[in-house]
Amino acid sequence: MKKLFILPFIAFIIACSNDESEVPSVLGLDELLIEQVDVVYANNVSFSKNYYYVNGNELESVTSLNGNEEYTYTDGYITKIKYTSSSGEIDERFFAYDTNGKLIEEIKLYYSNSVGERIVYSYPNETTVTTNRFGGDLTTQNTSEATGVYTLENGSFNILRFSETTVNNPQTRILTYSYDNKKSVTHGIKDNMQGFEYIFSGENNVSNFNFNLNDQDIYSYTSTFIYNDDIYPKYEDQTDQSGAINRYSFYYY
Repeated sequence: MKKLFILPFIAFIIACSNDESEVPSVLGLDELLIEQVDVVYANNVSFSKNYYYVNGNELESVTSLNGNEEYTYTDGYITKIKYTSSSGEIDERFFAYDTNGKLIEEIKLYYSNSVGERIVYSYPNETTVTTNRFGGDLTTQNTSEATGVYTLENGSFNILRFSETTVNNPQTRILTYSYDNKKSVTHGIKDNMQGFEYIFSGENNVSNFNFNLNDQDIYSYTSTFIYNDDIYPKYEDQTDQSGAINRYSFYYY
């Protein structure tokens, strides 16, 4: 993606499994932590990612053959994510919050090409988040690049729609989502962000997704789930617009 962090939903969070009885005491009795996800793509390419935790349910890192993600918490909030690819390339994301725990600024640094992005978030009402995206280098990001609007689901704060239009040579991308009514795969991970399910995959699981660019549908999928007894997904079959099916298998403890 210049590396493009479209959203946590597209770059779906993935992880690794052991004993489901070993639930950290910081979690409620009905809460599970994702530890492993096995993915088998329609072309039979497969891989897994493993999640590791500290302090109960604070996510420390996610590892796979493709690289490593390291998470930093400050006062219960995720303030930094560092991505290191298997080739050694590094990207970083930094998050800042207001006194109510709402995300107000995100900075993305792409070290391989010395590019930086800064996104400023505002909250005009409970179901709307507006964004202003600025570009620049690794030190300063002040060039206006795009404006956007998130539409949130009332009550759950799942993202229903994101629309962003670039400033120069205007292009508009629209991402839309619908959800099941079960706990999301990442539900148990500590994330104190208020009013906006952004870093992880939301309160529930995405059952339908569509990506539209300049009024043309580029990519979409529909997911069907099989759930465990704790109403977390156990399996997901994700069918894209071409009919290709990717299978996700989820393991928790």
